[in-house]
Amino acid sequence: MLARYRLNNYSFLMNKKIPLLLILIVFTSLVFAQKRSFDASVFLGFNGIHIEGDNEVLYNSDNGTVWGTLGISAGFAVKRSFAKSFYWTFDLRYIRKGSIYEFINIQGVQDFESIKFDYAELPLSVGYKTNIGKRYIYVEMGAAIAKLINSEKLVSEYSNGQDISLFNQFKDYDFSMLGAIKLSTNRKEKILYGIRVARSFLSIHETYKLYNFDYGIEMSYFF
Repeated sequence: MLARYRLNNYSFLMNKKIPLLLILIVFTSLVFAQKRSFDASVFLGFNGIHIEGDNEVLYNSDNGTVWGTLGISAGFAVKRSFAKSFYWTFDLRYIRKGSIYEFINIQGVQDFESIKFDYAELPLSVGYKTNIGKRYIYVEMGAAIAKLINSEKLVSEYSNGQDISLFNQFKDYDFSMLGAIKLSTNRKEKILYGIRVARSFLSIHETYKLYNFDYGIEMSYFF
């Protein structure tokens, strides 16, 4: 069986809500700005999630493997061109990060433990657009800051007494670099699909060097 532990206490007190609400107001204003100035979109992504670095400290066993599991991301984005082929994008994104650990427990049975992080993320990217036949291809590079809004660990009862206090030392913020390659379904540029990769460039843990690594597919629809 798996026991559920809260890694941190994020009850969204009002003093923590205000910065996100201000960002949401600014973002909403951009979304509904004049069409000729900004392009607005919604997106949905399915991503593999993984924690890299000193991840052997996260699990109390030497007969297992840490690997990626499935996460999702969704939100709104605005895009604005600043040259013929170049543009910038700004997102307001919910994204799940973390990892899963697969091991053989003391009963000789395959078992699992997982860490889940829910973030409100603000990525900013610079993109380059070019055409290939009747479609466009987009290449984007950027950085993101993410605020941890919820976290939990699922612990097996056969985890051999893992020190849970270690999991209360994850930081409130994740700073990451990102890249994406997207294609339009046609020249109207209404629907884009592609791949997105992001990795922390600062440790997400107060003591150990641990980094979120996310990769997956994403689809966007422009209004």
